[in-house]
Amino acid sequence: AAKERSLGNIDKALDYYSQCIHIDGRNHAAMYEVARIYEEKKKYNDALFFSTSASQLDPSNEWYKLLSADLYTATRKMAEAEVLYGQLYREHPENLDYALDYAMALLGNNKIQEAIKVYDEVERQAGTSPELTMEKQRLWLKLGKTDKAAAEIEKLIASDKEIGRAHV
Repeated sequence: AAKERSLGNIDKALDYYSQCIHIDGRNHAAMYEVARIYEEKKKYNDALFFSTSASQLDPSNEWYKLLSADLYTATRKMAEAEVLYGQLYREHPENLDYALDYAMALLGNNKIQEAIKVYDEVERQAGTSPELTMEKQRLWLKLGKTDKAAAEIEKLIASDKEIGRAHV
C-alpha cells in the first residue's frame, strides 16, 4: 500500500490499506493512511471516520489527533476541532502552531476572550509580532474594549522602537 501510494497509485493504495483494515480491524496506522487518502480526495466525512477511528484505537498519537482536528475544521465542526486542538496545545505547549490552531477554533466558536488569552501565551513564548498584535487589537475592538485595543497598538509601537534601537 505504501509503495503504491509513493508511486502515485492512490486508488490501488486505498484498496490495499482497506484490505489491511479488513484483515485487522484494529490497524490504526492503515486507518490513518486511508483517512489521509480520503482527505486528498476531499472526501472529508470519510476521512473523518477513519481518522477518528485511528485516534480512538491509539489516543496518544498526536498525528491522528491533528488530522481529525483539521478535518473537523474542514467540515466546520468547530466544537470538535476546539476540543482536539485544545488537547494538542495542552499536551505540546511549546508547539505554537497548535496554539494558533486552538485560538482559531476558539474564534470559530465565538470564544474571543479565550482566544486572546491563547494569543497572549504565544506572545510570551515567541515575542510580539505585528500580525498577532493587530489580530488582538481587532478582537478587542470587536468586544468593544477600545482601551485594550489601544494598549495593543501602544505595545506594538514600543516593541518596534526597541527593535529599532537594537539595530542602531
